Amino acid sequence: MSRYYKIVVGESPSSANKGFTWTNQIFGQADLGAQKVEFDIWQSGEDEPVGAGYVKIWGPEKQQMLQSSDFNGAPIQVFVGMQPGLPFATAAFNGGQQGLVSSGIIFQAFGNWQGVNQTLDFVIVPTSGDTQSNPANMSFMWKKGQPLSEAINSVLTIAYPTFESPKINIDPNLVLSQDEPFQYSTMTQFASYLRGISKDIVGGDYNGVVIAQEGSQWIVFDGTQPTENPAIPIKAQDLIGQPTWLTPSTVNFTTVMRADLRIGSAITFPPTAALNAITTAQSQSFVRDKNAFAGTWQVSKIRHVGNSRDPNATSWVTVIDAYSNTAPA
Repeated sequence: MSRYYKIVVGESPSSANKGFTWTNQIFGQADLGAQKVEFDIWQSGEDEPVGAGYVKIWGPEKQQMLQSSDFNGAPIQVFVGMQPGLPFATAAFNGGQQGLVSSGIIFQAFGNWQGVNQTLDFVIVPTSGDTQSNPANMSFMWKKGQPLSEAINSVLTIAYPTFESPKINIDPNLVLSQDEPFQYSTMTQFASYLRGISKDIVGGDYNGVVIAQEGSQWIVFDGTQPTENPAIPIKAQDLIGQPTWLTPSTVNFTTVMRADLRIGSAITFPPTAALNAITTAQSQSFVRDKNAFAGTWQVSKIRHVGNSRDPNATSWVTVIDAYSNTAPA
């Protein structure tokens, strides 16, 4: 078995739950008798919520299943990827693709018992607050001529004092010609405002400012500035199927389960024949050999879908949307 998972649940603040860890790796070796797990975890910009994450654990302890509500409110971390074993899995592990894909709070836990099957299910949300009934403190006066990055940094630092300093990488020319106050209760509202007003300022095909949560840090980007880290090359061996165009500047593709990509990560596609532009047999050679997905792309949405015991290659994948403000014509 070359697939890898590790699900760590911390102690609940208001129950008898003392935490637990499920994994299929022991002392650095694959545990072939480990429990089967299933999950569906999304990562996206805060202005386009895609629903809560979901984890199902088969064969939990009887007490865990019967007292599943004890897990409500507990912190949870989900680590996935590949582990050393088969050649490509070992290469993926050595390439740093294994890691954390979800860090949040268990919003709801419930157990189920049907025949001989016992399961424990977790519904995961990023934070325990930030709702209409438990609003975040997001109010600010965006001053005339002040860069938007400064306004965002002030808002996030005040509203989420326990988080790390936000990582902001957006167009420095995003300014207003007048003062503008704003007040929002949730991050979804604030992120929607930022996306809309930034697109209004720049216009054209500009994608707008995106805010995403990565653990205890907010990531803010718009695709116009160089990324701090070099672009991550997507290897041909990691692709499952072909990249697909969603819009003239957005693509969707599927890879083997990996945790090294984040919202805003820069990526490049391999210059292989399989990704060449599809043309007629009569087309000139330099047209047939053109890479249809050339250039650097930025990840805008990620979905991790896994079933640790299903042998099908598509049962342990990461599905990614990526866009480019300078996509090749």
